[in-house]
Amino acid sequence: MQTTWFDHLNSWNPQLVREWRGRLKTRNVVAAIALSVIAQMLLCLVQFQGLSFQTPQEQWFSIWQTLTSCFPYVLFSLGGYYIVSDITQEEKRGTLNFIRLSPRPGWQILLGKMLGVPILPYITIASAVPLHVLSAVQADVSLGLIVSYYILLFGSCLFCYSLALLSGLVGGGAPKLLNRQATASVSFGILAFFILSPSFLGWNWLVPWQSFRESNEWATTVHWSFISLTGNPLIAHGFTIANLAIATALLWRVLLRRFRQPRSTLLSKRQSYGFVAYIEILIIGFALNPSFGDLESGAMAASAFGLYASSILLISVVMFSTVPSRQALLDWSRYQSRDLQSWLWSDKSPMPLALGLNLLLIYGLLIPWTFASSLAIQYPLGTLVSFLSIAMTVIMAGVLTQIIFAMRIRNPTTWAVGILLIWFTVPPAVMGLLGLIPENIGMMATFWTLFGYPVWHFENPLALSFTFIGMVFQGIVLILLVWQFSSILRRLHQS
Repeated sequence: MQTTWFDHLNSWNPQLVREWRGRLKTRNVVAAIALSVIAQMLLCLVQFQGLSFQTPQEQWFSIWQTLTSCFPYVLFSLGGYYIVSDITQEEKRGTLNFIRLSPRPGWQILLGKMLGVPILPYITIASAVPLHVLSAVQADVSLGLIVSYYILLFGSCLFCYSLALLSGLVGGGAPKLLNRQATASVSFGILAFFILSPSFLGWNWLVPWQSFRESNEWATTVHWSFISLTGNPLIAHGFTIANLAIATALLWRVLLRRFRQPRSTLLSKRQSYGFVAYIEILIIGFALNPSFGDLESGAMAASAFGLYASSILLISVVMFSTVPSRQALLDWSRYQSRDLQSWLWSDKSPMPLALGLNLLLIYGLLIPWTFASSLAIQYPLGTLVSFLSIAMTVIMAGVLTQIIFAMRIRNPTTWAVGILLIWFTVPPAVMGLLGLIPENIGMMATFWTLFGYPVWHFENPLALSFTFIGMVFQGIVLILLVWQFSSILRRLHQS
């Protein structure tokens, strides 16, 4: 019976069986279980002997709370580390290319990696589940909270491991640094430990699990598009699970594309439009709450700064995820039509026009929010000038990045990131240290605008006029960059 079950599993997902065979050695399994049991024994000893002033129920609750906090750290950090390390190692050996040639569908191979590679962390956590459930029962923890915890932990693991698979595929194909396997896996482990795990616990305690708390001392209200997420546990869980499902589905679309086409851009242009629309709607939704029109100007300005900064970060990620390489541009210039549809949808076409469309999607939500929030009512002209200048800055950065990727240089990503960082940080830092700011010298608004910082006190007409001059210089630089890129495209077409 066991052999038949194993044969069925092997027929369904050979990759999963391959991973299990390589990792389920007797000593590895015994070590994982022993480590889990020892940690549980130490936890129980500390709680039942070291904290005698607590009641038994409080002691059991402390055990449950400790395990509840530890599970995501072990699963996300250790499991993600194993997945990234495995993928980059397969890429280094060249065996990942043989796996790609398998007739099996890509989702089945990647699912086998997700279920098989972190099998030892799975065993470690599974060994601690009985104590976790027992402590919850002894501490009178709500059954709904227990069920909710495991459902959300499962969904978050899917998201985290999907992100780990993508990180492994991207890291495995990256230029050879000192040790890309160790660098990629350790980096993801740090990301999971310091960002993903705390975010999982923080969000869930704040929103879905707030209704299960007996004390409302730390209770707060979270809204999305004027809907209270903390007032109803069904809404809170539905919102959380729905966003986990959407984010994981988007990751898998990117994963399958990257797995089958390792030399392609990280995001297709079609995927970038959906990705930007989803993230921006999600961000704007949190900025819409019942106190939306009653916030003080300082709080509203802080909210606006957070929105603009996250939007700039989003458009930067999209820019580097959709920029094609020199070879892709060469193929597009030779063999594909160069009409508007090709510029917007073809993955090998230049990126700036698609970047502009993504910027329009962002502005389509940001501009109405800005004017509805009363931030722009007093200075509407200055607000529009800021939006236009920032848009020109983004397009300039996009064209410059595409020029760098179209050149015959090694590691264009490093060059592009370095040049853009110098552009956006060094001149403003020098001018700031020297006190060359528009509040002191009005004409300096020209240079701040040129380097991508057009937001100043627009009640000063002099600063606004010099901002216009800075936009003229931006236009000149943009025209020169477009002319240079057009020349590169012509040479590629003629080569």
